[in-house]
Amino acid sequence: MKKLLILFVFSLTVFTSCSDSVDDAVNSIIDTLISYGEASAKIDGTDTNLNNYAGFRTSANITSIYFSDIKFDITNTDLKGDAILCFLHSDLVTAGSNINISLSNILQIGGDVKMAGVGVLFLTDVSAKDLFDLVSEYNRSQNVANVIQIAGQKDISVKQASVANILNGYINFSFTDVSEDKLSGTFSFKAFGSDNTSVEVTEGTFTDTPKDLTNL
Repeated sequence: MKKLLILFVFSLTVFTSCSDSVDDAVNSIIDTLISYGEASAKIDGTDTNLNNYAGFRTSANITSIYFSDIKFDITNTDLKGDAILCFLHSDLVTAGSNINISLSNILQIGGDVKMAGVGVLFLTDVSAKDLFDLVSEYNRSQNVANVIQIAGQKDISVKQASVANILNGYINFSFTDVSEDKLSGTFSFKAFGSDNTSVEVTEGTFTDTPKDLTNL
């Protein structure tokens, strides 16, 4: 039913006036039909809402989770913003799971293939379509370097938190509730760019982040 309503609304945008008032009304209707749960964090100390476009996808043994401040607009699907993209082995995505990676436990983490594969990307100037492409690439290749390369081709700024650059950073991810179609939990991390600039994300929370089944 939601898909039919969205198609009906989209038809209205094509065959009626493209005024701002019509666009605003259409986007308001879409907002009532689609929920991305609740997600927020402090980004370098600034409170940021990250549930404008959020979700998770699973493929084989990988779960990709993403949160962003990209504002959804049916008339402009290429709007850009900041986003957080996290890759995890699906076995780590269970209620009560706590993922803590820092210099203090790097020796233990290095011997755990699943934990060693945890990675977080902080993306700037990224669109919802870009996020879909990056997640699809990781699910296909399970290679973060490939994802970063594609991001560069799209002129997306990338900062990374992983075991490989944990010397001055950290990753914390926990799950309080996990179901087939929704995730809830907390997160924080410090990520670095290739130029050694950094971003620190603290007090991250997400509630009822949905499984994303869309195909962009």
